[in-house]
Amino acid sequence: VVCYDPRDPLQSLDDEKTWKWTNNASLVQAWYLTRDFGGRISKSHIRWDKIAVSADYDDSLIGCLDGTLIKRHTIDGVITLNQQPSDVMQDLLTANRGMILESGGEMWVESSRPKTPIVTIHDRMLTGGIVYQAGQQKSNKLNKVQVRFVAPDQDYQVVDGPILSRTDLQDIDQEVLTGTLTLNYTQDNRR
Repeated sequence: VVCYDPRDPLQSLDDEKTWKWTNNASLVQAWYLTRDFGGRISKSHIRWDKIAVSADYDDSLIGCLDGTLIKRHTIDGVITLNQQPSDVMQDLLTANRGMILESGGEMWVESSRPKTPIVTIHDRMLTGGIVYQAGQQKSNKLNKVQVRFVAPDQDYQVVDGPILSRTDLQDIDQEVLTGTLTLNYTQDNRR
């Protein structure tokens, strides 16, 4: 989609004719937040400096097993006007495990880049009100996952991708716990 990129000095936030095509996840998410059919957030209430940081992370390259390099996070697919904006935004955020943050009336999209820890919580800090559970609830466990992705060669329809089956975990759990992960705007399992 044609989006504003705050990293490009040749683009003007107020002149959409200067914007360029991109599939950068953070930029597309910010674009959707400002659309009348999307988030309806005023462009003046977006923290474009923070969008730029997330966009840089999304554009960074990652290596694939076949030796190629691809952008870390992209959004590819089709949005139709009969979809609920909140559902579309939630699906868009799966492309980069993003979050929409707000502070002081301003909003931005934060990509899933690693954070520097600011504090370590240790046992001496816990004084009460904590319930310890030794293992995950069965409803939170998966050991076989069917992944669904967007297929550009099939008009951006969502299609079944590879199945990740962890037999070692199935042996520990003594049963197969299946689930489906649908990524409506992600092209393939490498991302």
